[in-house]
Amino acid sequence: MEKKEVLLIAGNYPHTLMQHMNTLVKERGRAILWDASFVQLFEGRFPEFAQESYLLNEAYALKIPERFQKADRQAAWSKRVCITQSLFVLVQKMKEYEAVMVVESFLCLLGWDIQVSVERKWEAAEEDRAHFHEAEYRKASGHIDLERRAKEQIGKAGQDGPDGSAPQEGIGQSGLKEPFPSGQAGDVSEYASGSGGRNVPEGREDSLSGAGGVASAGDGTGLPEHAALSGDGAESAADRAVKFMEQMNMSMRREVKRAKKGNADSQQKLGGFYCEEGTNHLDYKEAVYWYQLSAGQGNYKSQMELGRIFDSGKIEDAGSKAQGLYWYHKLAEEGFPTAQCILGAKYLWGDGLQENKREAVYWFKKAAAQGHEEAKGYLSSLIQMGER
Repeated sequence: MEKKEVLLIAGNYPHTLMQHMNTLVKERGRAILWDASFVQLFEGRFPEFAQESYLLNEAYALKIPERFQKADRQAAWSKRVCITQSLFVLVQKMKEYEAVMVVESFLCLLGWDIQVSVERKWEAAEEDRAHFHEAEYRKASGHIDLERRAKEQIGKAGQDGPDGSAPQEGIGQSGLKEPFPSGQAGDVSEYASGSGGRNVPEGREDSLSGAGGVASAGDGTGLPEHAALSGDGAESAADRAVKFMEQMNMSMRREVKRAKKGNADSQQKLGGFYCEEGTNHLDYKEAVYWYQLSAGQGNYKSQMELGRIFDSGKIEDAGSKAQGLYWYHKLAEEGFPTAQCILGAKYLWGDGLQENKREAVYWFKKAAAQGHEEAKGYLSSLIQMGER
């Protein structure tokens, strides 16, 4: 029997379109989504993101917002139908990953705590497919699912890592640290069951700066000092020789042309090309170059990938862990639940940051409030620990 291909739809990956729409909704309110003038508002606010504007134009022409507005007042099963049907309509007009970006953006902005598995009933080239939530794709690409790996390891102090290897650097020689120092878990429920206000622990300022913390930008680039482009990174993208061009298909070569002209989405895709493990064109330093150009223009996917690369030690640099934490913290502050969960786990383990249960619970609560299942699991475990 032929295996069906399934596409997972969930509103928790930081698409650039999603965040830009979120910016406008925060300023104008959710009702602006149902107004056809939203596209013109978007174009005026983000003129350099012409492709995103095109996607929104198509979505409004196809009455996708009307579908979501109607389903928002209905039961969960109706929302699932809306998501599936909207995707089927959109893939007839745009690439699969673009259609998924549109659907997930509305899903996230409406706060739907839903994940939907949709059977692929359309043809899509590999480069056009949406791999945002496919675990096997992420594994093949060398992307580490930090939250899931952490959940598997919780309570395994003193054992080897899940892959049988020694524990990662920064976690401790005997495996993961205990979530809290002995005798300090008793008041966790106080923070996990509050009204949602932030309980800032005394001395928190020190946990976000200095050794092991998140460095602040000091040069006006929006990057921490050690994350700013330097050396060959200062070279003009237009003049930069592109590595492994002979291994690129025609679609990727078109992305190269756009990337050299400064297109953030194309720069992000070029960074992804150099991150494909198991290929002859794997080059993390080259990936970081293009991701940083893209991230500097506000591409949130590139920012997340920079966090993963630096945090996982793919780039051997004394400040790489701090760079990864910088990007996670930036995305967490801007409301992305996956980054919030990762940051919470960092505080929980003391991985690159001073171990701090209050901060961990704060970020887990933020992510859980948006429906992030891993964060909900962490909170549940922490509350149980606090009741012992």
